[in-house]
Amino acid sequence: MLRYNWDAFDGNMAAQLSANYQSETFHNARNFTAHEIDSYATADTRLTWVDAEDKWLIAAYIDNLFDSDHELIGFDVTGFYGTSQISYAKPRTYGVTVRRNF
Repeated sequence: MLRYNWDAFDGNMAAQLSANYQSETFHNARNFTAHEIDSYATADTRLTWVDAEDKWLIAAYIDNLFDSDHELIGFDVTGFYGTSQISYAKPRTYGVTVRRNF
């Protein structure tokens, strides 16, 4: 994670970039190649402003910056259905957060 803070607009701004790498894994105890999850890398970014009194926070973010469609977890249900089930990462998402502290 890289983060840089600076004073701006009567408060504090922060720009952040985070990344994660996961090597290949298996989603069962037997390590069959059919149940292997490939390695992947992801990146997220965030820009945040907090006022000087720490009452207001405004943040804009992008998760899964490069829109990776990697597998996250698998379930070996070959004993029941004769197949495996795979769950994939969320696509690129972005948004804005506004928070008021009391």
